[in-house]
Amino acid sequence: MLLRRAKILCKALPSGSSKPIQRRQINDDPRDQDAQFHFIPTGKSDVSHQTRVSFLSKDMSLDDRDRIAIRTVSSHGFRLNDAQFMFGPIGVFPKTVLSWRVLTPDDITEESLELFFLLQPKLDILIVGAGNKEHVDKVRRNVAGVISRHKIGFEVMPTEVAISTFNFLNAEHRYVAAALFPPPDLVVTAREYGRFLRKIPGWEEFRLWEALGANIAFSPEDKPAAIARKIWGNTPEAEEAEKKIRELRDRNRAAREKYLDDFDEKRKADLQTERRKLIDAAQEAASRKLGNK
Repeated sequence: MLLRRAKILCKALPSGSSKPIQRRQINDDPRDQDAQFHFIPTGKSDVSHQTRVSFLSKDMSLDDRDRIAIRTVSSHGFRLNDAQFMFGPIGVFPKTVLSWRVLTPDDITEESLELFFLLQPKLDILIVGAGNKEHVDKVRRNVAGVISRHKIGFEVMPTEVAISTFNFLNAEHRYVAAALFPPPDLVVTAREYGRFLRKIPGWEEFRLWEALGANIAFSPEDKPAAIARKIWGNTPEAEEAEKKIRELRDRNRAAREKYLDDFDEKRKADLQTERRKLIDAAQEAASRKLGNK
């Protein structure tokens, strides 16, 4: 039995010959149907290994374009997505904005939020923008109990954070409202304003000059070196001039930074003084009116 199996195996083996055995090479040619690896063609609509970014403003349907969103905030009010500016505190709903008569964050109480409790059906969530971060705890103590009694979900947070939260929930079609008080201490400093202006390219840094073969002296990358080398070439004089230009530029930058710091401090102090005067005048007028009654 064993001999018979051995003979069968010997017959199956190739006989010795000088002609080499031709083995089929395995390749990944998609036309080779017997290849070990195959290409999987992808269509134009197939997406792989990519990151997608979606913008709420672009994804909104035409029916959603009238939904309210807040674009910017200042100490004086809010600018909406339709470019309208709303002065002072506001109450924001999915498609409506109302003025909210609150003088200070301390006045955010049960009475000032009564409008939001009267809505039917009830709100899913009420966002309270308390102003600055230091006002959040006090406002939460004033309103947390009454909002909980009305069985409405709520969040009390700084106004800047409350704005983004409202925009997101409103874009998701949640039944949400926001009571927003402008941050009293939100001041756009001269430094921040200058940082924004520096992001705007000047005429000499416009990319069109490079396409037109403009003078290298206007290159925004390294102006002192470009100017010095344009005048003196690659010489020691150019290096010395470049060094002096850089020293002068650094000295001017330090002086400008100090001036901006002093200017911002003075401006902030003046704004706080003016705001306190307005609040005192409003409280005095209210007291006088109550006294006359």
